[in-house]
Amino acid sequence: MQKNRKRLFAGVLPLVAMAGLVTAATPAISAESSPRSCSHTWSNKDGDTGRVRSSAPLRQGPHEACGSVAQVHNSSLLAYHCYMTNGVGNTWTHARIQGTNIDGWIYDGNLLDGGSTKPC
Repeated sequence: MQKNRKRLFAGVLPLVAMAGLVTAATPAISAESSPRSCSHTWSNKDGDTGRVRSSAPLRQGPHEACGSVAQVHNSSLLAYHCYMTNGVGNTWTHARIQGTNIDGWIYDGNLLDGGSTKPC
């Protein structure tokens, strides 16, 4: 779908420019296409659970720079949803702290079993 939008944009821009409506334009980069975005789509595809190696942050997005939602302690059980590889090549699992409504992203290196096996 992204390729179609790029083709559509490329076809429409010359027409708009010829009409004198714009002098220059650059396509907007969506939050998800940014290599360090704190926004990424996910869905609950995994029924597995796991635990952290030691206390680790559950983050708003799949990057170390994203804000922390909660601190997951090694006694907490996580319900896995899915995983993704971020723009710098690290895998992150989207999970919920079992028994709560708190969910977010956790770096797979912090998980005892390496995280979810189901891609988002």
